[in-house]
Amino acid sequence: MWRTLKTICLTLWQVKEAYLEFTKSFSSQVLLLTIFAVILQQIERQDTRWDHWFIAIAVPFGLFFLYAYLANIALFYKNARQTLHRAARAEIRRLCQQNRYAEARMHLRHIRNKHYLIAPLIILTLITLGSLVILVLAYQASLSLYQNLQTATHHA
Repeated sequence: MWRTLKTICLTLWQVKEAYLEFTKSFSSQVLLLTIFAVILQQIERQDTRWDHWFIAIAVPFGLFFLYAYLANIALFYKNARQTLHRAARAEIRRLCQQNRYAEARMHLRHIRNKHYLIAPLIILTLITLGSLVILVLAYQASLSLYQNLQTATHHA
């Protein structure tokens, strides 16, 4: 019981550490999203004769952002899965060094049945939910920053 709880806590700690690393590399995506949001905001304010030019500029930024977002999620998922795999191998190695082969075999079967099926789905869900929250906050921040800059330039 204690070992299972310890394994779960270590896995969650590693997910948290990897997620913090994931958010560090998010600044380039926020920049792309900001440019995309500013262009979309500009489309709403301008007359229709320039809209097709703004859309032509906005679409590549939106596609670059989507690509960077999905690539970042894939990289984080791969790193989290490797960390989980290393932790499982270390536990099995420890059991084998203590000559507890039957318990190691049961642990390996348990890992294959549970961790490799359930843990990646949990990790992917955490990544997606956290990323969506960051995206919404970044989009709102970029729009409010742009609107504040627009009002400041109109007043000046």
